[in-house]
Amino acid sequence: MPQLEVGVLGPVEVRIDGVRIEVRGALAAAALAHLALHVGDPVPASRLAAALWGDAAPPSVRTTLPAHLSRLRSRAVGTALVHTAGGYVLDIDPAHVDAHRVARDHREAAAVRDRDPTAALRLLDGCLAQWRGQPLAGLDDIPVVPSHRVRLEALRTAIRTDRADVLVGLGRGGEVVEDLRDLAGAHPLDERVQELRLRAMYAAGRRDDALQAFRALDHHLRAERGVDPGRRLRDLQQAMLRGDLDPTGGPLVAARREVTTAAPSAPARAAVVGRRAERAALAAAANRPGLVPVVGVAGMGKTRLGREHAAAAVAAQQGTEGPWHAELGALVDDGHVPQAVAAAV
Repeated sequence: MPQLEVGVLGPVEVRIDGVRIEVRGALAAAALAHLALHVGDPVPASRLAAALWGDAAPPSVRTTLPAHLSRLRSRAVGTALVHTAGGYVLDIDPAHVDAHRVARDHREAAAVRDRDPTAALRLLDGCLAQWRGQPLAGLDDIPVVPSHRVRLEALRTAIRTDRADVLVGLGRGGEVVEDLRDLAGAHPLDERVQELRLRAMYAAGRRDDALQAFRALDHHLRAERGVDPGRRLRDLQQAMLRGDLDPTGGPLVAARREVTTAAPSAPARAAVVGRRAERAALAAAANRPGLVPVVGVAGMGKTRLGREHAAAAVAAQQGTEGPWHAELGALVDDGHVPQAVAAAV
């Protein structure tokens, strides 16, 4: 049986047994891309029409849409395009759609990264090699295209970031300084990207440049966003100033144990002022076994409140274990929460 493959990570393309087949017409290409990104799932005709025309569907849409899909079936995808009671389905293996294949390999890279970072790097390089340009290129006038592009570009950014993470961990941070500069410029609030960039610059022997980059970031966050750099970034700056930073840094998702079981001899800063309601609620919740999340917008004092409560509680217990403080703000994947909490205790 001929093998049909669909590409959306660039201009929409179809290949049958490796031979490229032209997809004629923007509407046909967009319909194919939309079905490919929902491969295996029925897409009702009404949803497909909304994806292609938005609110400007022609009065004849009930006949126009099937006509476009009939031509797509006869000229490009054949019997893989199926009309069911639930809607239209592209009935092919998800691995035969480049975007789904890339997402699968990205997950595989994350799964093997800790035990075999070199294998993870090969998978991530393979993912990036499948991009042929702007996703769904040439379909700017199709209403659904911008939302698909946002998701696909977010996937590419995540892959680039994970690749940089692996290379920094392998001691090859100098190879990704320029890529991280671009990522950091595009995502100034992504502290994982910012940390990786500083580590990579430091690893490349550019300590002064890394410190200058931190100062520029600090100024941008304060002036434009009204927030301070996170604790990890501030700790990183101090390590660079001391000259004792390990550029590889270990896994960036691991939480540090912020509070030891010994009470501090003296607080480094004045005690938290105000926040009586928050402190009371935190104390009541912490008296029960389990996790107590402290959430809120950046810069409002969550970390300080949690640390000082934990330190005071440890002192009151006179050395018995707990509570512990795990900083989760740098995590980018919910699946890393258990290991971050485990690292804190």
